[in-house]
Amino acid sequence: LRLGSKPVAVRGNEDDVVVELDSGETIESAVMLWSLGRQGNADGLGLDSAGILANDRGLVAVNDDYQTNCPSVYAVGDLIGFPALASTSIEQGRVAACRMFGFDEDRALAATVPMGIYTIPSVGHVGKTLEEAGKDGIDAIVGRADYRSNSRGRMLGDDRGLLKLVVDRSSEAVIGCSVVGEDATELVHLAQFAISTGQKLSWFEQACFNYPSLTGLFREAAEDARLALCLAASRTAA
Repeated sequence: LRLGSKPVAVRGNEDDVVVELDSGETIESAVMLWSLGRQGNADGLGLDSAGILANDRGLVAVNDDYQTNCPSVYAVGDLIGFPALASTSIEQGRVAACRMFGFDEDRALAATVPMGIYTIPSVGHVGKTLEEAGKDGIDAIVGRADYRSNSRGRMLGDDRGLLKLVVDRSSEAVIGCSVVGEDATELVHLAQFAISTGQKLSWFEQACFNYPSLTGLFREAAEDARLALCLAASRTAA
């Protein structure tokens, strides 16, 4: 770890990569991954001419209707920053078009938006993590289900996958889900529906899913969450 340092130059050759830090130190490695975050690509748009403001990362601020500080100009997608997903950008464009032409005024971007990382293994997430719930003052518990304990997971040869549900302890409402493993980016949509419609833990506990299927992981995670709730209740009673 090089805390408080940043790369200022990179040189490569046939065998390795040399990274020069602002401290003057150089680091040699076989591979380099430089994560800079999203940077707006607005230099050629002439924003200054229209009086539209962008921050130091080239991102444009908008209101709930996707209007910039110049009310007749709208902006959507990666240019306005987080979450900068294809799915949200498309819907933002639809909402902005509705606002521009004054129809379908109730249309808005969904409050619960899933995220997917298309890697191997794939990653899916929606709602709150346990840490985020704690910061929001929500007393939450987690239920977990391993792919290796699921028949379909074993058939697929995924022995490292994991599905995790985050549940509000007091209301038992499902408030978050994270999945790492086969079809994670698809599975997460069931959790999106549950969160969006205010479903509780019992909804997954009582669900009858196809067998064998990865969807069964939700019931297994719900049962694990129920066990955590029961154990906590018994300790409190004792």
